[in-house]
Amino acid sequence: DSVLLNTSIKDAASSCILGPAAGGRSGFPSRTWCAIATTLNYKDILSPEQYRVAREGATEAPFTGKYCTFFEKGDYLCICCGIPLFSSDAKFDTGGGWPDFKESITDGLIKYVDDFRNGIKQIEVKCNNCDAHLGHVFDDGPPPNFKRY
Repeated sequence: DSVLLNTSIKDAASSCILGPAAGGRSGFPSRTWCAIATTLNYKDILSPEQYRVAREGATEAPFTGKYCTFFEKGDYLCICCGIPLFSSDAKFDTGGGWPDFKESITDGLIKYVDDFRNGIKQIEVKCNNCDAHLGHVFDDGPPPNFKRY
């Protein structure tokens, strides 16, 4: 569910957070990251599928996302606000059809919400900055934390 930033989002942003990206992550350049104002219409900057997933909490069909088989070095940014959330260093392939990460870049970037939409309890993962749906976290990932985002 995680995707890299569409550059038009930064252009549309009207309020900014100044400071080191990713909570001062070592080796991560200090930049200005813009947060999307609450008045921004996400439908104007996201494709219908991106909006359905990021703003309505839907799940994209497996093996359809462009980052499922993308393994180049870099950081994965929130598609709605541009905050770096996951690193390619934490990405792994389960063959399940979605991008998988063992951890976020740093604590506090994502939040966890109980999700009962499918009739069972799952833990939804959201961007802590703009509330975008990022997917779910599971306890079947690699050691040492055994998490799969």
